[in-house]
Amino acid sequence: MELFSGIGAQHMALERSGVPYEIVGICDIDPYAVQAYEAIHGPAPMLGETKDSQGRRIGDVTKIAHIPKDVDILTYSFPCTDLSQANSKGKGLKGEHSGLLWAVQDILEQADEDGRLPRYLIMENVPQVFAKKNSKDWNRWMDFLSSLGYTSTSGTLNAKDFPGTGQNRNRAFVVSHLGTECPPLPVPTGGDTVLGDVLEKSVDSKYYLTGKRLQGMEKSSAKEGARGNGFRFEPVDRSSVSHAITTKEGSRKTSNFVRDPSRCQQIGTVEGMGSGKFESTKRVYSGKGISPTVTRCQGGQCEPKVLEGRSDVRKITPKEAWRLQSFGKRRRDGTWDDSAYEKAAASGLSDTRLYGMAGNSINVNVFQAIVSEIDRFDSKTDGGRKGQKSMEAFGGEVKRGKSRRSS
Repeated sequence: MELFSGIGAQHMALERSGVPYEIVGICDIDPYAVQAYEAIHGPAPMLGETKDSQGRRIGDVTKIAHIPKDVDILTYSFPCTDLSQANSKGKGLKGEHSGLLWAVQDILEQADEDGRLPRYLIMENVPQVFAKKNSKDWNRWMDFLSSLGYTSTSGTLNAKDFPGTGQNRNRAFVVSHLGTECPPLPVPTGGDTVLGDVLEKSVDSKYYLTGKRLQGMEKSSAKEGARGNGFRFEPVDRSSVSHAITTKEGSRKTSNFVRDPSRCQQIGTVEGMGSGKFESTKRVYSGKGISPTVTRCQGGQCEPKVLEGRSDVRKITPKEAWRLQSFGKRRRDGTWDDSAYEKAAASGLSDTRLYGMAGNSINVNVFQAIVSEIDRFDSKTDGGRKGQKSMEAFGGEVKRGKSRRSS
């Protein structure tokens, strides 16, 4: 069961883990996220279902009265808007957005009355949720979980420390189990991916910065540096991991930008200039990449001609952002399975929406590691029996010797 379901990172992690499962409910207030979710995963039961102002189907977490029976895993990655380091005026867990955590409390209180508490709860958010300024409200939340009978494990995990990611994304996680013990968070196994691994071989020119914009960002960054501000523009080295993907990817100077090392490409010719063996003097090149060989012929229009206004710096593409969140999966031959991204993009979503969804998402590979820890923990308990009960409750087929988790 996915509260604040976004584009379904949890769903994809369960699918890749090989653990039999069934999604019994999702909930998200963003109609575009719902559109992407269903394009990728297919239709799913909507909890707190309502319509937005344009009549589109959405889920409102404050409108969920009861949850289904026998839910094994409930995820609640509530908005980080009021917690984020980028929001200096955020009100923390009392804020309009991050305060939706308390709507989850209402849901669990009702589930307790109904005898329907999920066996596991999983939360992901920015590390600031653990910050001292939020400690009073956060401790109140943890005390509430304890009062319901949950035992919890909490900490931070960085996506760059897990295989197949290539992104420096440090996030807070809490796993809670309805019982006296709780599975640990996964131990990082080490990253094996860098930014260069996820970059497309050829991208549209619209992703390149104009020379004017590049100069403006460099000038602004120099001023910020003089003031001692750490939020500065600097292209990311392809041999390192990327910065954390944000909802405004490509629009801020702190976004992920890369330099294109490809050779300078001819993009046209100048009409009305010479002919014969000096044909090369008519060629016009893009300002991206390495220039052609400069000869001793200087002046007389023999020098390489470069079309101004284009730089060799570009932002990452939406597809690359989705790869960095592990929605794309790298095959053994080095090619990528980008089917999740392609399904979302084909549903008519703009680049801006696709960037935003990647920035809001949980990293799939990290969540998959958490699911694997829960599965190992369950194998030592009677979790399999209870999982079968859950599957039966939703009309599914129970396979002998295996449980099917409802989420």
